[in-house]
Amino acid sequence: MRKVTLAVASTLVIALMVATPASASGGGKSNSMYVVDREGDLGKILYTDYQGSHLLGDPISWWSGESPISNAGYLDMVMAWIVVDRKTVTLGMQMASPISDESTLPHGIKAVQWSWIFSPAPAEFIFDYEVCVWWDGLEFTAYLSDMTAYPFTVTPLDSFDVSGDTLTVQVSAAILQNQIGWMFETNAYWQPPQPSTGERGMGWHSPDCPDYFGNYDWWPCLPLP
Repeated sequence: MRKVTLAVASTLVIALMVATPASASGGGKSNSMYVVDREGDLGKILYTDYQGSHLLGDPISWWSGESPISNAGYLDMVMAWIVVDRKTVTLGMQMASPISDESTLPHGIKAVQWSWIFSPAPAEFIFDYEVCVWWDGLEFTAYLSDMTAYPFTVTPLDSFDVSGDTLTVQVSAAILQNQIGWMFETNAYWQPPQPSTGERGMGWHSPDCPDYFGNYDWWPCLPLP
């Protein structure tokens, strides 16, 4: 298991976020922001369009609580945050259960990733950057995908940390330029993925993403440096 220690311990980042006042959709101050997600909603994503339809509205709502993916608590998001410190952005995510040397991928899943996604126009579903921590069941890696032009530019990242139930990664604050919204999610791949291209292909789904994924009104404004 690969772990790269960040300059700021993840536990201190969590303490900072918890101490910051929160609203229903998130919280923050001038240089930090966090958003809380429901625990226990793994595999029960609520889409706002076509509610009630398994095919269009909630395509994985029938997953049993005993299914392998539903028991992968390290994919169940509890909180995500952004901390801006001069030219560096620290992104964090806390999960419902820790990731340890004994953790395994759910049956049938080839890899999982934890993502922070930045958008200049959330209502139009346009994304400029995606920061990912990637796990293939053996090794952790991280990368930044620049989606402002095609083909995407993928940059490996060394400044990341996976400790217990918390993931953190550091990137340049340059990715915040012109970005007005952000979201976070977990992803599971059942087909061999190619993170080096920054493209997900067709063999993946999101076991957990923020509540009311289709309602862009809740997207928080990005914290200012």
